[in-house]
Amino acid sequence: MESVQESPIGPLIQDNSDTEGGDTIDASSDGPRQLSLLRKIMFACGEFGWSLTAFSVSTLVSYFYMPPVQDGTAKFSTFISQHGFLIIFTSVGLINAVARVFDAVTDPLVAGLSDRSNFRLGKRKTFMIAAIVPFSLSSVFAFIPLVGHESVINAVWLLALMVVFYWSMTCYVAPYSALLPEVGHTIAERLNMSTMLAIAWALGYGGGNCIYLTSAAVGALGLSNVHAFQVGVALNALVGFIAMLMPILAVREGVHTVHMPAKENIFTSFLTAMANGPFRVFGVCVCTFFLVQTFMTSGMVYYVTVLYDASSLWATLLMAVVFIIAFLLQAPINYVAHKLGRKILMVTGFALLSVDFLMLAALTHVPVLSTVQLALIIVTIAYPISVFLMLPNAIISEIAVADAIETGREGKSGMFFAAKTFSNKVGISAANLIFPSLLLLGKSSAHPFGVRAIALTGSGASVVGVVISLFFREGHITRVIREHQSRVEQAGVDEEQTTLL
Repeated sequence: MESVQESPIGPLIQDNSDTEGGDTIDASSDGPRQLSLLRKIMFACGEFGWSLTAFSVSTLVSYFYMPPVQDGTAKFSTFISQHGFLIIFTSVGLINAVARVFDAVTDPLVAGLSDRSNFRLGKRKTFMIAAIVPFSLSSVFAFIPLVGHESVINAVWLLALMVVFYWSMTCYVAPYSALLPEVGHTIAERLNMSTMLAIAWALGYGGGNCIYLTSAAVGALGLSNVHAFQVGVALNALVGFIAMLMPILAVREGVHTVHMPAKENIFTSFLTAMANGPFRVFGVCVCTFFLVQTFMTSGMVYYVTVLYDASSLWATLLMAVVFIIAFLLQAPINYVAHKLGRKILMVTGFALLSVDFLMLAALTHVPVLSTVQLALIIVTIAYPISVFLMLPNAIISEIAVADAIETGREGKSGMFFAAKTFSNKVGISAANLIFPSLLLLGKSSAHPFGVRAIALTGSGASVVGVVISLFFREGHITRVIREHQSRVEQAGVDEEQTTLL
C-alpha cells in the first residue's frame, strides 16, 4: 500500500493545510510548509531582480556596440569594429554567440551541482548567494570599455565580462527556478506562483526598457550619451541586486522544501531530462520562442528608429505599453490555462507573433497606415508575451513532477529547469548570431533592408513554433500527476481507516 511518507512527492501535492507562523503547513504535519502570501511575493521579487539585471547584457549589447544610425549619426561612439567578416559575421555577433553558448553549456553543470549538493544554507540558496554580487557588477562593467575608441582590447574585455555575467547569472537563476516545484506543492499553486513570476519578470523587463528614458534624463544633466547610458545600466543593477536578495530571505530550505539531493551524476541527469518525451517537444518550443522574442525585444529600438523614424525614447514607451497590457492579461490567461489547458495558448501565441512580425516588416510601406500598424502590433504582441512569460515555469514544474512519479528519479527539478534554460539560450544564441549579421544588410533609415529581414525571419520562426506546439502532450502530464494524487489520497484514507480499526 502506497503511503504519503514513502515519497516527498506525496506531500507536494496535498491541498489540506492550516497556518502556523504566517506560513501554510500540511494538516498532517508531514511534508514541507507552504509559503505565506508575503513570502511568495518576496520569492517573486527574485524574478524581477534577475530580469532587470539581465536586461542590459542580454538585450542591449548590440544597441550599445552597434547603435542605430539616424540622420547619418550613430547614438554612441564606436568601441568595437562594425565591419563584417567571413561575409556574414560581426565581432559583436560572435562575442554574443560565444558567450551564450558558454551560458547554455553551464546550465546543466550548475543545475546538477545544485541538485546534488548538501550545503548547510541549502542546495539552492548557497549558489544564489555566491552569484548575486558578480552577476550585478558584470552587468555594468560590460558597458564600460577599457579603451575610448575602436579597439580589439574592448572586444576581448566584452567577451570576458559576458562570460562572467552569464556564469554568475546561471548560478543564480538555475537554482532559483528549481525552487518553484519545491515550494509550490499543488498543480494550482505552481500555476499561480508561475503567474506571479511572470508578472515579476515583466515588471523587471519593463524596468529594463526604461533605460532609454533614464539615460535621456541623466543626459539632460550634461553627461554624454555613453556616460548617461552607463549610469542607467548601473541603476538597474542596483535595484536588481536588492530584489534578488528577497527570495534568499523568504525561503527556508528544509522547512518550505523537501531536502532531497539527487542521486544521478550530472551527465546522466541531463540526458534523462532531455530524454523525457514531453520535455523534448516543449524544449524546442521554448527555443523557438526565445529566438523570436530576441528578434522582437532587441529589434524594437531598430523598428522604431529605422522603420518608423522616431526617437529611441518611443521604444521605452511602446514596450511599457506592451508589458502593461501583458500584465493585465495574466489573470484571464491563468483562467484559460486552468479551463482549456496551456497548449491552445502556445499555439495561438506563436500564430499571433507570426502576424506581428509580418506587420513590422511592412512598416512605412503603407505610410498612411504606419501609425495604425505599429499601434496594432504593440497591442497584439502583449498576448504571446504574456503567455510565454507565465507558462514555461508552470509546465516545467509539471514535467519534473510527472517524471519523478513515472521514473522514481526525484530531487532533479533543477536539471529540468536547466534543460529548459539550455533551450532558451540555444534560441537566444542563434538570434544573437543572426541579428547583427542581418543588420549588415542595412540598419539606417535610408537602407533599412536588414531590419526588415530580421522581422521576416521572426515571422517564419513563429510559424515553426505553431507546428511544434501541436505535438506537445499536455494531457499525458496532467493525467500522470492527478492519478498519482488520487492514489496518495486513497492511501491516506486506507491508513486512517486501519488506524481506527
